[in-house]
Amino acid sequence: MTHFDPQRGAGFDDFSDERKGSNVLGIVGFILSLLCVTAPLGLLISLIALFKQPRGFAIAGAIIGILFSAVMGVAAWSVVKIVPFATGMSYLARISVDHEIIKRQAEQFNAESGAWPAALTAMNLPPNTSVDPWGKPYQYVLKDELWTITTAGPDGEFGNEDDFTIGRGEDMNNNNDANKLLIEHWSTERSIRAGIDAWKQFFNDVKSIDQWQNTNSGMSAVAGGGPLDSDADAPADDDTDEPEDDES
Repeated sequence: MTHFDPQRGAGFDDFSDERKGSNVLGIVGFILSLLCVTAPLGLLISLIALFKQPRGFAIAGAIIGILFSAVMGVAAWSVVKIVPFATGMSYLARISVDHEIIKRQAEQFNAESGAWPAALTAMNLPPNTSVDPWGKPYQYVLKDELWTITTAGPDGEFGNEDDFTIGRGEDMNNNNDANKLLIEHWSTERSIRAGIDAWKQFFNDVKSIDQWQNTNSGMSAVAGGGPLDSDADAPADDDTDEPEDDES
C-alpha cells in the first residue's frame, strides 16, 4: 500500500516487499563469521549480502569476519614459522636436559673423587643420557679440568656444520644465533606430525630421567658406586643420659 506523507510531499511504499523480507545471505554470513574457523567464508558472504536490505546481519558478519579472519591469519603465520622448527627445538631441549644431568653428576663425581670424570662411562648416569637425540654417543672431551660434550647431529658424523658442543660452565643460551641455525638445520622433518612425535619423545625421555633420579637419590655419581654414606662425616651424637643429682 502506498501512503502520502505531507512532509515528504510524495507517495512512498512504507512496507515494500524488500523491507518486509529478510536478508538470508546476511544471516548465513553472520553465523559463519561467528564460527571462527569459517570466518573467511562468512566474511565473503557478508560482503555480498551488503548489497541487499536489511543489512544489519551483513554488517555485523562482515565486522566479525574481518576480526576472526585476522586472528586466523596470525595463527596460520605462526604455525608456518614454528612448525618447521619443532623437531629441531625438541632436539636442542633434549641436549639441554642431558647437559644439565651430566653437569650435576660430574660435579658430584668431582666432590667424591677429587677429579673430573675421564669419560661419560665413568659416571652413574640415567639411561640414554650419554646418547644424543639421534642415538649416537656424545663425544666427551676432558682437558685442563674442563669437559665438553659434542653431538654429531642428524648425520651422525663429527666435524661438520651440524655438530653442537657444550661443556662445563657454559650455557645453552650463550649463542642464540648459532642455536637458531642449528635448529633450522636439525629440522629435517618439517611436518606437524613429526614435530608432535619429537616432543612426545622428549617428554618421555624427561619422565624416564625423573624416575631414574627418584630411584638413584643418594647414590654415588661414580659408575658402579653404591649409596653415599651420609653419616660418615656427621659428628658423633653425645646424647648420653647422665643421672641427675637429686637435691634434698
